[in-house]
Amino acid sequence: MRVAVLGFGWAGVLAAGFLLERFPGAEVVAFEKSRRLGGLLSSAEINGFTFDVGGSHVIFSNDKAVLAEVVALLGGDALEHQRKAYVKLSDLLVPYPFENGLYVLPPEERAQLIGDLVESLMKIPPGWRPKHLLDWIETTFGNGIARRYLIPYNEKIWKRPLDQISADWAYMPGRLPVPDVKTLIKTAAGIPTVGYAENARFYYPRRGGIQRQYQAALERVRDRAAVRAGEAVEEVRRRGGRLAVNGVEVDLAVVAMPLPDLIAAFRDVPEEVVKAAERLDYNQVVVVGVALDKPAPDQHWIYVPDRRIVFYRYAWVSNYSPANAPPDRSALIAEITLPRDVEPDLERLKEEAVEGLMELGVARERDVLHVEAWLHRYGYPLYTLDHARNRDTILRWLREQDVVAVGRWGQWHYWNTDKVYKNVKETIAAL
Repeated sequence: MRVAVLGFGWAGVLAAGFLLERFPGAEVVAFEKSRRLGGLLSSAEINGFTFDVGGSHVIFSNDKAVLAEVVALLGGDALEHQRKAYVKLSDLLVPYPFENGLYVLPPEERAQLIGDLVESLMKIPPGWRPKHLLDWIETTFGNGIARRYLIPYNEKIWKRPLDQISADWAYMPGRLPVPDVKTLIKTAAGIPTVGYAENARFYYPRRGGIQRQYQAALERVRDRAAVRAGEAVEEVRRRGGRLAVNGVEVDLAVVAMPLPDLIAAFRDVPEEVVKAAERLDYNQVVVVGVALDKPAPDQHWIYVPDRRIVFYRYAWVSNYSPANAPPDRSALIAEITLPRDVEPDLERLKEEAVEGLMELGVARERDVLHVEAWLHRYGYPLYTLDHARNRDTILRWLREQDVVAVGRWGQWHYWNTDKVYKNVKETIAAL
């Protein structure tokens, strides 16, 4: 049996590994358009600083078995952290999740925000389901938290009016923290609490940046899978009952690449599938890495809802591992999203990112040693209001073609790496 893996990022390399475990005699050939392997789990070393160029990724999960397996990939070479994440609200750093960290606010403001939240929760009717993301935010968290944090922050990420974004992704277990009444009572009383427990404790590779997580999975298949790095999937067609990918005949294809690119490569695609692929939306992501001649504060990542600042989050990756920066210096990354049809000006975005860091008091101009930027065309799949219908139309047709879809881009879901791991493992086990 010959199997093609289309796209060889995190989902693709996992698919190759699980395929070879399940079918030891199979021949696996993988196609990856980039010459550099890793996808969004890529890191770069510059002058002794390590940057995670696909954004801030850490290892966590609410599935203990999945977490244990992913950490085990690193062979004991993983660091464990207690999350120190915050929301930047004016001059305050509010511990994340926001509703848990409200105890740091003045009592009057704290009481108003929590009062709005509790009042909203009490008004939710039985069987309620939000019409869109804006409806979910306002109904679940109240107008105060919505206006101060969640609306501006989500508008920065999605670059769309929130009434045009489906709330489906917010319902994924572990995807977003949701309010808990007992926690709210403690917060109102000024008592510190911990929310979103799944990532309150997380792991990170000791060295090599987050790409070490990818490399660990790659090492399992390096000598057993033929990886065609730098070869994009240009043509997929049916040929005599089999599939042919770039002319290579296979019995099965596992797709971990973005669905619009796959459908564009397929021959003889029904019009409804072509249209569904065209309607799938996504954002690009630009990651700006900044090397600083100063130690990092005792923080991991910071959410920035301020609309004046170009990035929506920055992360001190040198606090993820001391190997990511020289002693008494630090490395951070700032993340920026752009609509898919915008041509990014990386030099301008680098300047705006540094200006934003100085505006927030994170760094001074004389602290900056080096700035670099990386673009990922596919950064975040968007949950448009017709997302589920378009996705299902494509996946149903692909199954008829002996194509199995996995991962963030094959399933078109905004999944963390643990969700991708579980999805790939379960999908291959079900073949």
